[in-house]
Amino acid sequence: GRTKQEKAERLMRRYFQCTRAAGALTRSLCAALEEENLRATPLEFSRKTESLVLPEGFALDGGRLRFEEADALARNRVLAVRLFAVAAEQGIDIHPRAYQAIDTALSDLSRALMFEGEANRLFMEMLTGKSPELILRRMNEAGVLGALVPEFERITGMMQYDGYHTYTVDEHMLVAVGNLYQIEQGEWAGEM
Repeated sequence: GRTKQEKAERLMRRYFQCTRAAGALTRSLCAALEEENLRATPLEFSRKTESLVLPEGFALDGGRLRFEEADALARNRVLAVRLFAVAAEQGIDIHPRAYQAIDTALSDLSRALMFEGEANRLFMEMLTGKSPELILRRMNEAGVLGALVPEFERITGMMQYDGYHTYTVDEHMLVAVGNLYQIEQGEWAGEM
């Protein structure tokens, strides 16, 4: 049998997986409701995004970034990582349909994305660029971070049982990256 700690850890990992799936379903439902109720792009989005030049393979939908073609990831897995880089660089949100496409392709991405040199290069750029915590958090929620770095998938939702850790291991890593970025930017100069 399993120990109480192993059972609790398994429960928490399953909880994280279910909340991630619920988030994806909510995003998809909201996108469908928007498409049904909004025939025109809202002005606040159109002003901000009308002059954006997007890389090949991407389009805007309601001011949010999506893949240009439904089967884009089947033809080019690197687009799964580039999506987050473009969204961060342009300061725009990601369309729920893009998350849906990633979810559909996730098993293929998990087997092959880590071997894509361009995906790894983009990942390093994001990791050492502006606001890496937010980007990594989005990638983690979509499952792309775990597909790109299988070791990260193994720590997703993992609990730490001691007085020092209030986060799961993956959350602790994301917060640490965010803190390092803030230190590098001089935001904590007084405290440090």
